[in-house]
Amino acid sequence: MKLKDYLKTSGVLQNDFAVLVGKTQGYVSRVAAGECLLSAATALKWAAATDHKVTPHDLRPDLYPNPTDGLPNRTAA
Repeated sequence: MKLKDYLKTSGVLQNDFAVLVGKTQGYVSRVAAGECLLSAATALKWAAATDHKVTPHDLRPDLYPNPTDGLPNRTAA
């Protein structure tokens, strides 16, 4: 799911997400619009902030080419 779609469907405001990830609302807006690219580590952090509804692949497919790249292993114990 794209970040802009996540924000729209989840009801999370850009400003609230910005606070969650430690960035400005303007920066979140620019990333959501595809105007800025996140670093690999930041893509992982932002994906985790969405509970991986937005994946690292969604944020940076050039760095995480497979849909499951960067996702935590979720194995049943």
